[in-house]
Amino acid sequence: MLIVGQITTTWAPMHDISVPCANFLTMPVFLLGVALLIVSVVGLIAVLCRVLILHRVYLFVMLLIITALFTFILFSFIITIKGPKMENSSGREYRLNDFSDWLQKHFVGVRDWLGIHCCLVDEDVCDSFGNKLSVLPAAAVWEVITPIESGCCRPPPQCGYKLKNVSYWEVPKSGLTSRDDDCITWKNDEDTLCFNCDSCKAGFLLQLRQDLMILNFLNTFFLIYLIIVLLLGFFSLPNQLQSDKLSNI
Repeated sequence: MLIVGQITTTWAPMHDISVPCANFLTMPVFLLGVALLIVSVVGLIAVLCRVLILHRVYLFVMLLIITALFTFILFSFIITIKGPKMENSSGREYRLNDFSDWLQKHFVGVRDWLGIHCCLVDEDVCDSFGNKLSVLPAAAVWEVITPIESGCCRPPPQCGYKLKNVSYWEVPKSGLTSRDDDCITWKNDEDTLCFNCDSCKAGFLLQLRQDLMILNFLNTFFLIYLIIVLLLGFFSLPNQLQSDKLSNI
């Protein structure tokens, strides 16, 4: 039961990862699950066979896992503490400067963003945005789109583009209302759109930040659970020593 409980609790946060092209978030959770499976088997053998050295190894490795998980939680908290203070539901404009330097450096730099850009295109993240535009009233669309859809699948609101149909935005006769870099970057080509816009990168970071915060919240409770398991294993150690002494009499 201990093994099942640990693995179930470990894999649960994976289902809360909603940001596309962020499979790297599942790797630490997967490694943690595998480590706990191995350690739990070792602990079970130590208890059933009364092997004191295995019990000590179990406690030591559990302590290492707890330390690693605490470090991950602390690091995630540091890189997500900075973020947009509030969202404009009608415009939903996001800025890169609202996020930590670490997130910007490791996810939206030129080299890193190239892979994410290609992945977003392959995942057809803008198809759902087009579907929402076609079936929902205009006022309702902006309430249900994701940050990635808002930043990557339409031109920034300040540019003044007019929606002609679900797949085409046109420049008004009076011209664009802004010469912002994102306004120039926008293209109606489905492989381009606004995927290279700062607004798209900021939308991706916002969803990534939200998932990290959810993962952090769940991992905090999981950390408490592991500490309790470690304490139970530690306090059972003297009982095992006493049992071994009585069996030798």
